[in-house]
Amino acid sequence: MFKNNLVKKILNYKFNQGKEIIIKKPHEQLLYQIEDLNLTRINYFSKIKLQEIKKEYNLGHLTDKLIESSLKVALINQVKKEYSTMQFLYEKINQFADRTPHPEFIAYGIKHKIYSEKEIEEIPFDLLDNANNYPKKYGKNNLIKSYRNKLLNPNIKKKLKLI
Repeated sequence: MFKNNLVKKILNYKFNQGKEIIIKKPHEQLLYQIEDLNLTRINYFSKIKLQEIKKEYNLGHLTDKLIESSLKVALINQVKKEYSTMQFLYEKINQFADRTPHPEFIAYGIKHKIYSEKEIEEIPFDLLDNANNYPKKYGKNNLIKSYRNKLLNPNIKKKLKLI
């Protein structure tokens, strides 16, 4: 019981410029957790939180617009992480941008001008790629809506019983 109360207390606080903000409503907690989400693990998060998400969604506390707004924050964070991963892989093993684990994040960052011009110039494109064609080649349409759908309808795989 102590652990659950401690976890609840931790989840009830969000730090903003050194000031604690108490989050009392469950849907607000979920929105902050979505903002901090690693999008490559969205199915895992959704499986754990599916009942809470569905409950708040059905009550009208979570809307598509609110979820997409929080997912956009998570996506921008993921785009920045993927840039760092790409730079690291290029420095260590001379791997180009199209070989990063998630090139769609790099494409999104270029297309939506999340990266500065200097950062775009430093992207290690392969011979046939450049800042103009990379988003068309590796980008995915409606990325935020796609993640919203994954959040609300996770890909749940059943475990097979071994005989």
